Amino acid sequence: MSADKKLILKALTDVNFRKLLKENPEEALNLAEIKGGNVAVNEILDTLASIDDQIDSISDKLLCVDPPGSCGIC
Repeated sequence: MSADKKLILKALTDVNFRKLLKENPEEALNLAEIKGGNVAVNEILDTLASIDDQIDSISDKLLCVDPPGSCGIC
């Protein structure tokens, strides 16, 4: 697994790491280890935002039981 993928996975599963990555990427990471430095961090944050959008768009459907809408959420 690439370093960027590992960071995305960690940011998705570790709320404190994700917050630190947004607020102070230099503290969250050793940027020398990340190919592309701040550009890579911005790409990771953009990827996380995209994943959040996708989860938000399907979350109601994931929580519903058959038939869709019967739970009253979506």
